[in-house]
Formats: sequence, structure tokens, C-alpha cells
Amino acid sequence: MGLGLFEGFKKTMLGARDRLSTTLDELRSACLLLNGGDDEENVTIHDLYSEVVISTPFRGQNSLIMNNNSWLEEKLEKCWAICLTDVGSDRLVELMRHGFPDLKILMLSQPKDGRGRPAHRHVGDCCRLDFTIMKELRVLYLRSMHIPTLPSTIKILENLRSLYLHRCNVEDVAILGKLKALQILSFAGSEISKLPKEIGELTSLRSLNLNECYMLRIIEPGALKGLINLEELYMKGSFDRWMGKDEISLEPCNARLAELKNLTKLTALEISIRDPTTLLEAGDLPLGNLIRFWFKIGHFAHWTEYKGLRTMRLNLEGCGSILSKEWVQRTLHKTQYLYLEGLRESMENAQALCSAHELCTQGFPQLKRLVIRNSPSIEYIASSSGGIPLIAFPSLESLFLFDLINLEKICHGPVAPECLSKLKAVTISSCNRLKYLWRLPHTQRFVQLEKIELWGCESMRAIVVDDARADIVGDDIVELPNLRRLKLSYLRRMTSFCIGAGIALEGAPIQASFPRLESSKMEGLSDLENVLYSQPPLEHSNLSGNRELGTATSDSQNDYSNSLFDRK
Repeated sequence: MGLGLFEGFKKTMLGARDRLSTTLDELRSACLLLNGGDDEENVTIHDLYSEVVISTPFRGQNSLIMNNNSWLEEKLEKCWAICLTDVGSDRLVELMRHGFPDLKILMLSQPKDGRGRPAHRHVGDCCRLDFTIMKELRVLYLRSMHIPTLPSTIKILENLRSLYLHRCNVEDVAILGKLKALQILSFAGSEISKLPKEIGELTSLRSLNLNECYMLRIIEPGALKGLINLEELYMKGSFDRWMGKDEISLEPCNARLAELKNLTKLTALEISIRDPTTLLEAGDLPLGNLIRFWFKIGHFAHWTEYKGLRTMRLNLEGCGSILSKEWVQRTLHKTQYLYLEGLRESMENAQALCSAHELCTQGFPQLKRLVIRNSPSIEYIASSSGGIPLIAFPSLESLFLFDLINLEKICHGPVAPECLSKLKAVTISSCNRLKYLWRLPHTQRFVQLEKIELWGCESMRAIVVDDARADIVGDDIVELPNLRRLKLSYLRRMTSFCIGAGIALEGAPIQASFPRLESSKMEGLSDLENVLYSQPPLEHSNLSGNRELGTATSDSQNDYSNSLFDRK
């Protein structure tokens, strides 16, 4: 974006990112780029190819200089791009002597110590940079630099489009408000304590990245509301102390969420909000058109991150009316990962919800992962009445339920065939009113199920139950063709994997078939012997030496519940 290479592609940040992604994929396919290992956001280039790129003129301009130990003096002053990965004090002084009137890209970084901080704080002092002659500079990237004060000459960079200060120690950045042409500003991972109101003067800014700025405590009023062309705002793992309507702060005042009302072009937003009541006070925000988003609203004791998903983490304790906001409903419609906590039987200014699907008026059409914890109002996950089959959760792949003391059934009433039809993993812990996972007629919808983990559900009698009015035929078999992992722990009342509930076969076991089962663990089952041997045989084909049986372990309920969040 800084060089204007993608301005013809829809003229948006999203369009530019899509085009860049396509270009990188093409270069990977041609083996000109390699994946960056564990870092999915970076790519690498083979040394041989990089040497060719460096030594070949680009559009008649001088080559990129990258980490050279010796520089050709006659080329330096006309160089258009410089990238140095280990810049020290002497090298920086030598570099600045050349002025670089044609320079468009400048990238400087220095090694980090064991704590991820600049290894040599004094040599990376940005004050040594002199931009007086670099009037054509378009992109400035500084990484792991110590920047107590930005050089005053930075304000003359009238053509600067992109500024990246990554993993830097940054103090006063108010001078950046002078860079009126700036479109991309990133402080990702930097130690910055305040975002000054002068940043709000950057009316051309399209992307602001404050991710992982853990030291950021102050966003001055006005720092955001002036960014009327902003398309992307990233604040994950960063500031969350938004000012309340009637709050009187003893510290310097912070911005209010209402400032986001001016950001009508936002398509990507990552934000944390510590106090949900500030969201209620902000009124309706123009966030319904978000394409990429990550919301963390309220406090959470448990934390699991899933990359690449449209995510909402909501603790609705005392703030259930948030769900009635139009932009929240439009966002839930597109959400892929949802973590819910604090759904109470009576929520202020909101109708109590007994079924999880009611949280979204459209039935969560794109949701892939659902986690619900400590929500007494939830009695069902999908519920319908009036004989009309419910259409909900058609894309759901993983379901995690913890401490739902009033949960009675997963499905209640008629549900459409596509409801929960893509479910692959179910984990349920401490849902003491739940007696079974589903009824026999619903088994066909769970053919993709690969993992079942049940822990500490006091009323659980079986995984599948037949409670139809007509008794089942004695040779019926319950089959989960793709189940690979089965873990049953501390289910005191469980007597069988599958049981009948008809008049003639009350409590009678039904044969179960798990042809692809690879791992099973059962512990803390009071009637373990009956579960294993007093029913028709459990059919399996792949179960090997990793099968574990037992009656007790030393793990506490809390330890096990927490371990469930460490997904592989």
C-alpha cells in the first residue's frame, strides 16, 4: 500500500490484502517464496533468489541493499530501498551521511534480547535518524528500536504512506500527527503508554494497529474520532479502559466508545472492552458491516485463542441487553467462534433466553466453534416449538459446554436435518441435569462426529437414549462411523453407552458400533463393569493399546476443565 502497488484493486485495504495474498500464493507455487515456519504471517526467500533480486536493477533504479557488510558508495545515494536487519550506532551514523534523496523504503531493525526487547537500547536510538533529504520516502519500518523521542525531521516526510514501529520502546508520538498523507500506522508489540489526541489529525489514515501494546493505558479523547477514513482498527491484547458516560477519572481521561461512531468505513476491528456497560452507553455503533472482527467484552478467567476466525467473546453478566443491538445481531450472524459466559435466568432489560440458538435471530449460520460456560439460563442448545423444525448451527464443528447447571438437552423439539450436522467434537463438563446427549432418531445427523468428552455430569445415564413411544427393535445398532476419541469421566449414573427408554426396554442397553475408534478412556464410573460387559458388545476396529480404564484419578474438576481449553 505504501508504494501504491495495489491502488487499482477496489481501492480498499481489503482489496489490497486479497490481491497481495493471491500474489504471494503465486510466488509460493513457483517456489520463489517459502513459508515462514511457525509464523503464518511471514514468508522467507531463498538466499540465492535474494542475491539475484539485490543484484538486478528494478525498473531502472538501483538495487535493494540488504544486510551488506560493505556498501558501494556510488550506489548508496541513488538507492531506492534499504533493509538492514542488524543496525548499530556506527552503521546508522554512516548511513545518514548519504541523505538518500531517492529513497522510498527504509527498513531498520536490531537483534532482541531474551525478553524480546532491543538488545542494545543505546545503539538503536532513533534520534540518530535524519530524514531531512528523504522527502520521497513512502515506507518506514523500524523494529526492536529504542525510540525515546522521534526525530523532529520526521515531520517533513509529506509523502510517507506507511509507518511501522514494531516491538519498539516508544514514548512521545504526538509529532506523527503532522504526517497528513499517512495511510498505515502500526505500533504492533511496542511499549507505548499513550495514544495522543494528535493522532486524530491523520484523516487519511486507513489502518491503525495497536495489537499487543500491553503498556497502552491512555487513549486521549479525540485520538480516534477524527480518523474518518479508517478501515482497520486492531487493538487485540491492548487498551480496554474505555471511559464510561458518568465516570470521573482521577487519571488522565480516556476516549469513549462513542468515538467509534465516526469510523463508518470500518471493515476490520479487534477490540477489548473491560466494562460492558460502556458499550450500552455508546448507543448503536456503525459496526454491522465488519468483515474481520475480534471482540472481547467483559472479564474472562479462561482464555483460548483461535486464529483466522471471526470471534466474539461475551461475558454478559448484568448486560444481556447488548444482544438486542442491531450491530451485535449482524455481527453474530457472521461469527465463526463464539465464547459466552454469564447468561443468567433474569437479565436486565432483556428477555431471558433458555436456548442458545435464540442468541442470534438467524440461528448462527456461520458459527464453527461454540463455547458456553457458567450460564444458568441455558436449558437447551437448539430448541423449537409448534412442530416447525428448527434451522440452526448448520456449520458448527465444535461444541464446548461447561458448568451449565440447568442444561437438560442438546436438542429439544423438532430440528432440521442440517442442524448440528457438521459437528465433529463435543466436550461437556459439570452439566448436572443433562441425562444424555441425544435421542436415537437424531443419531444420523452426527455421522461426522470424531470426539466425545464427558466429565462430571451427575445425571448422565448414556450417550444415546431411545425415548420414542414405540419400542425399538432388539437388534438395532447405534453407529457413530467416524468417532475416534471417547473419554468418559466421573459419570456416576452412567450404565451404558446407549439405552432404551421404551415401555418394554426401560434402561435396556443397545448395541453401539464405533468402527474407527482409536482412543478411549473411562474413569470414575460407578458402574464401569456393567458399562463394559453387561451390554451387547462394543464394536470397534482401530482401538489399540491406548485404551485406558480406571475408577479414579488425582485430577481435580477444575484442573481437567481447564485442560480442555488446551486444544491441539
